[in-house]
Amino acid sequence: MKNVLIIGAGEFGKHLAHKLIELKNEVRLIDQDEAVIDALSPELENTLIGDCRSMNVMRQIGVPDYDFAVVAVGGNFQASLEITSNLKECGARFIVSQCQSDIQAKFLQMAGADKTVYSEKEAAEKVALIYNEDNLIDYISISDVYKIVKIKLPKKWAGHTLPELQIRKQFKLNLLAVERSGKVIVPDLQFVFDERDLVLLLGEEKQLSRFFRN
Repeated sequence: MKNVLIIGAGEFGKHLAHKLIELKNEVRLIDQDEAVIDALSPELENTLIGDCRSMNVMRQIGVPDYDFAVVAVGGNFQASLEITSNLKECGARFIVSQCQSDIQAKFLQMAGADKTVYSEKEAAEKVALIYNEDNLIDYISISDVYKIVKIKLPKKWAGHTLPELQIRKQFKLNLLAVERSGKVIVPDLQFVFDERDLVLLLGEEKQLSRFFRN
């Protein structure tokens, strides 16, 4: 479980909050629009009205207490820049900022964003899944049920082979490939995993969730 701060209650912020809560995280959603927060209060418990362009508001939130913060005000680039900068100044551990173009992404990174994202619902789900799991680097949805994930090698896999790990039998997942030192390898039965490897797995979302909880 992670503690997440979301600033901005538009479509992206709402989708992200619901997905992260579904993944059993603690979420605090903040927006300066009182009517928007009032409308969301029945379905989201931890909401707050506040303008995070103000450093006074930001300092009251306790920014360093959150595992990561998301700036979900992509429709207002100036506000996104200010809030990203304020989060950085207040000691945010990791900042994800929404943007609408590559040039916006560059400026947000200069302001302190560790990661930038673009589209609404798809980006919200991706941010939720990736930053919910420490080992997850990226994923691709190939249907409503199946996903391919790219993960850091689980520590207990290092030094073992596929027959020893029994990934398919234990988790009902298929190992597609291994990335080692920038090269993609399709491992055979004698392949020995290294702690620096990145692994691509294919499986149903529910089985992947069970794998990450293991």
